[in-house]
Amino acid sequence: MLTNNQKRRIEFWKEISKSQINPERLEVKAGREAEEMLQSLVAKRVDLKSASISSSKRVPSDPRHPNQKRFEIDLIVISQKQISAIEIKNWSGRLKIDGDQWVQERYNKSIVPHENPLRKNHRKLDALCGYLESKGASIPKKRICRVIFCNKNLEIPQNIAENPDVITSKDLDKFLGDQKYARSGEKFLTAVLEICLSQEKSKGFVEKFFGSIPDQDYKRTSGLIEDLSSFDKVVLWGGRTLTGDLIDLKIGPDSYCLKSLSKGSAIEVSCHRTENILGKASQFFVALWGSKPLLSLSGALGSQEAAPHDRIFFHAAGTPKPQHIELREISSIARS
Repeated sequence: MLTNNQKRRIEFWKEISKSQINPERLEVKAGREAEEMLQSLVAKRVDLKSASISSSKRVPSDPRHPNQKRFEIDLIVISQKQISAIEIKNWSGRLKIDGDQWVQERYNKSIVPHENPLRKNHRKLDALCGYLESKGASIPKKRICRVIFCNKNLEIPQNIAENPDVITSKDLDKFLGDQKYARSGEKFLTAVLEICLSQEKSKGFVEKFFGSIPDQDYKRTSGLIEDLSSFDKVVLWGGRTLTGDLIDLKIGPDSYCLKSLSKGSAIEVSCHRTENILGKASQFFVALWGSKPLLSLSGALGSQEAAPHDRIFFHAAGTPKPQHIELREISSIARS
């Protein structure tokens, strides 16, 4: 005769066994790894001397409505003389322009249309400057947008490669050879900075005294940029990563405001899941005779047991409305 606890655990096992694995697409994974590498390097405060750099910052598209649509800027570089918005693309295959769109033809022959990244990046920089001005910040007069295609396996037509706002992998190579940093990631980052700041270094003597902002204003403006938020992340079982805004967490009758979690905090979800038939059979016996929770949380909210249908409320980037995601589908949650 099964006890009530065993019956409950068997019901948990049935629901957990319905979980769907969500692997990340290879091209998305490559782009995410490049983004995480940049964030890691920026966090280490690579010595920039006369400039500061921030990664993956979100800025309101309209400063009058800061809680509505927001842009994400991959890298922001600011000095006393210029402010730069940098978009990093890890596309591969072949690139061409078709009207207002940039079309990527992958090696598997699939076609991916993209909004013109140069035009979009200019809108992002305009939004950033508008936001900073709404906060009373001083901004350097020189404003520069760059789109960097860092993948060597991308064929770029000449009319795109020759655009001064485009940086190709070949352009990066010119700066990589004599960098003092040993790690390739640090070489990449410092090469990007060299390219962005080289125009500033080449200016004449007169411009050393005009067009730049005072040191105090520079520090305040760079501080406002650093205080901008980044996307929160939800990693699903299988590796697929969703970016957006965490809202709350529901465990039984209790609710937790995830927005109030401190930046950098994380919640790990431990769950007995498997796609393997034999694995599911063995987990049945764990559910029937075991004592440890079949699903539990650890990290920012402490350790606690949860049920498969307990869920988070999450607004994924690019979607019109928030959605519920059950804990049985989640591996981890990170507040950015």
